[in-house]
Amino acid sequence: MKKYILSIVAFFVLMISVTGQDAIMYQGVAFDANGAPLASTDISILLTILEDSPTGTFSYIESHEVTTGDNANFVLEIGRGTSIAGSFSNIDWLSTAHFLQVAIDPAGGVDYLDAGTTEFLSVPYALY
Repeated sequence: MKKYILSIVAFFVLMISVTGQDAIMYQGVAFDANGAPLASTDISILLTILEDSPTGTFSYIESHEVTTGDNANFVLEIGRGTSIAGSFSNIDWLSTAHFLQVAIDPAGGVDYLDAGTTEFLSVPYALY
């Protein structure tokens, strides 16, 4: 009986950890428009997930307010910011290529500057 209960508990812990993958870790380094690092600064980040191409239609948009570290670095979780449009959980990752467009406001507001767009790529073991 003890093994049975332990198996059930282990199953639920596994299910929680598997279904809890609702975000993507993102790390970056923030620079101002002149290329100077924004160390220990409150900034705003706007993340847009685009479909099909770097100029495709958006499937999800969110914003984050973060404070950079001593080296102008920051860490955030895509999918856990303030949702602006769309739903992160409704993105159909298998349907087409997806791209991440990043924009930053060095002053921490909503006057975003484009910081670039890159394609989401899978790691080899994820395809296996």
